Amino acid sequence: MLKDKYNMTQEQNIFLAKRNIVDSIYKSSHIEGIDITFPETQKIFDGGNVSKLRIDEIQTINNLKHAWMFVLNSINNKNDLNLLKLINSIVGSNLVDNAGNKRNYNVSVGGTDYKPEIPDEKKLKNILMTQLVIHLKQ
Repeated sequence: MLKDKYNMTQEQNIFLAKRNIVDSIYKSSHIEGIDITFPETQKIFDGGNVSKLRIDEIQTINNLKHAWMFVLNSINNKNDLNLLKLINSIVGSNLVDNAGNKRNYNVSVGGTDYKPEIPDEKKLKNILMTQLVIHLKQ
């Protein structure tokens, strides 16, 4: 009988996240337009420096690392908008104005014509509640 590889325990999920954390940061840094290799990402993750990168690029990679560590250490916290704002404040620390608060200006997604709407906090809370109800029913 085949084991359901998509139905993992919390411990298995944490193990997988920790095992893939540098790869996730590496891929996320490319989405942010940072030209970096996997070994360079690992070096920064381990506290090193990569001279070809700008300070804000290194900051981005470190912020992603700190956000991952926070998420892994907060695994049993209530998943709500306040937690998401806190994670966002870590990711955007020293990089974006008002990190951790609702964005109130237009942005674009690099390489596409997509321009996400300015978030509506009431709508976000409703989406989170809907997802929570769906999750609890499963």
